[in-house]
Parts: sequence; C-alpha cells; structure tokens
Amino acid sequence: MNVKGRYVIRFRQNGEADTELADKAADDLMKERVAGITLPERLLLELGYFLATNRHLDVENGTLCSGSRDSDGDVPSVDWSPDCREVCVGWYGPYDRYDSLCARAVVF
Repeated sequence: MNVKGRYVIRFRQNGEADTELADKAADDLMKERVAGITLPERLLLELGYFLATNRHLDVENGTLCSGSRDSDGDVPSVDWSPDCREVCVGWYGPYDRYDSLCARAVVF
C-alpha cells in the first residue's frame, strides 16, 4: 500500500500486539492479506499511548511492523525494554517468526 498525504487508521486498544498474529512471519501475513502497522505508525502509537496512560506498549512481546520493509525485505519490530528503559527497534527477515513477536493489524 502506497499512501500519500494524510490518512487515518485504527488499531485495537491493546497494550500488547495482537496475540492471534503471534508466530507469523511478515511474508505469511502478506499472503493472508493482513494489513499490518508500519514502523512510523507504531512509533506514533507508542507516543500517543504513553501520553494517554503513562505506560508503554509491548512490555511482554514485540510488535512486528509488517507494513514496513527495508530495501532487503527485512521487517522492523518495536518493543519496550524495561531493563534499558527505552523503546527498541529491531529487524527480522521476512520469513522469521517467533511466539514473542506479534503483528498489529489495521482495524477497518
């Protein structure tokens, strides 16, 4: 999806990413036609959630930002690291899957 200009999307109001989308690779989600959050959207969601609740998203699991890819096809993930006390961005291959990594689906 190539979006230009302003747009609005919605996500479930969960502190953690969608657990039913755990252990699925970005390529699996694409085949299933799951519209996932992008890296910039996830970072903005973090800011909004923190300002509203004074808490962080994804304390237990990470969000696979399946709506974003780098030039090699790798996919970013975002989580909160309580040990480092920071929001962390990591990268996974398009076929990588872990039970502690969940996507956030766009709610239509």
